[in-house]
Amino acid sequence: SKREHADAIDTAICKTIPNKSILEAFTTEKFLPFDPVGKKTEAHIRDRQGAFFKVSKGAPQVLFNIEGQEMPEEVQDQVNDWVEKLAGRGLRPLGVSRTDADGNWQYLGLISLFDPPREDTRDTIEKALELGVDVKMVTGDHLLIGMETARKLGMGTKMYGNAFFKGIESKPRTWVRAVIENADGFAQVYPEHKYFIVEQLQLGGYFTGMNGDGV
Repeated sequence: SKREHADAIDTAICKTIPNKSILEAFTTEKFLPFDPVGKKTEAHIRDRQGAFFKVSKGAPQVLFNIEGQEMPEEVQDQVNDWVEKLAGRGLRPLGVSRTDADGNWQYLGLISLFDPPREDTRDTIEKALELGVDVKMVTGDHLLIGMETARKLGMGTKMYGNAFFKGIESKPRTWVRAVIENADGFAQVYPEHKYFIVEQLQLGGYFTGMNGDGV
């Protein structure tokens, strides 16, 4: 995380550091901010002794392979188990990795974040439904988080993960559009998936709008 110009997640993480003076022993030589495609941040760090290492924080599964280095299968299994446990409780897990002295990436663990919807979101969705507006959730979060959030908001939980989009171009458009029309939402999506969902609904004759839940 970067303390300067930090987003909400970075701010929350930085606030958990009990003694911020320990950070003075490290210098950030390069910082790569989060992007919605790569789904991770990365920092290049050097300590007072001159030792260099990289650290990364992002979607847990994204950190399974960094710079062509694949995490051991047992590590991936352990992380996936914890991701499902946390996601089932509505907690958003972030993975953390760093390089060792030999430059090899090591998976350090998970940070769990509680990121509930705004207090007025459920009321807004209820009003939209009363007006005949069909509301779908489209999120980059884990499928279980999306389903739990939808449940809390009084929405349907018929949601699909990113597996739905694999090989989507070869699938019959009538079937694809029917799935999208009848789904309550989609999770673990990338930006291009959001555009695809909107496009298919528009081609189906629907007036379609999209905005963040904060709006």
